[in-house]
Amino acid sequence: MSWHYRLGLEPRWGISLVEADWKSKEAALRASRPVPNPPGRYFADPFVIERDGRTYCFVEDYVHPRGKAHITVLEYRAGAATEVGPCLDEPFHLSFPFVFEYEGQLYLCPEASASRSVRIYRCSEFPLRWELARVALSGFPALDSVLFERQGRWWLLTSRVADADDPFGSELHIFHADSPLSEQWRPLPGNPVIVDRRCGRNGGLIREGERVLRVAQHHEPRHYGRRATVREITRLDESGYAERVIASLEPDFRPGLVGAHHLTTTGRVTAVDHTSWARPFTQATPERLGN
Repeated sequence: MSWHYRLGLEPRWGISLVEADWKSKEAALRASRPVPNPPGRYFADPFVIERDGRTYCFVEDYVHPRGKAHITVLEYRAGAATEVGPCLDEPFHLSFPFVFEYEGQLYLCPEASASRSVRIYRCSEFPLRWELARVALSGFPALDSVLFERQGRWWLLTSRVADADDPFGSELHIFHADSPLSEQWRPLPGNPVIVDRRCGRNGGLIREGERVLRVAQHHEPRHYGRRATVREITRLDESGYAERVIASLEPDFRPGLVGAHHLTTTGRVTAVDHTSWARPFTQATPERLGN
């Protein structure tokens, strides 16, 4: 057992943002500014988007007294993030608020593994009102899903826990359909295409024109979210998948960090999450290991 646990400390998540592209990440992340966690809560899994000339960040907002998270929106302006408000709450835990556009409308696909499905919400009034548009892969406890269009098909990359010896989710599964709102998602032959705790779970998605970069979480046997890697998808079709590592995200851009497992960018603003040791919250339920 780590001496931190023996001292009564626990890992505490948080996020940081910076006005820079991810490719200059070594310098940029050192210049990033942490967003203070509200009392009794923490932010994780940040997704940044540009809308009407303004920058918004959708985050997992974990509330310790409730023992679960909902999705909250922040606005990033002049180097600082301010809370706009909660935008999506369910009776079960939500995290990883992946935002994408389809036919001129915004959609949100958060992790909702407790519902054993992939849930896609349509924006009815930006940024705080969303309505359920589709429930896909019913019965599949999907972790950290991303969706995108490539060569006329929509692709859903998601993860799940392999077995009792896989607490963090090491299986990467891929499905495809003609629309992100399809009721029929076809699995890629050979699913899961990856079974590896060092890269099987998504930690973000970066689009650079036709180039698609998957951010992958790297977990160690007793350390959730140790680091992340950025991987270019080199093959994705109805019969196969391949990727190659092009960069890594290490928790070394600020003193005291012990983990980092998420990276997203608009090209102008980049967001990461990270963890450090902290004293437990009082009157709080135990934290989930999986964000």
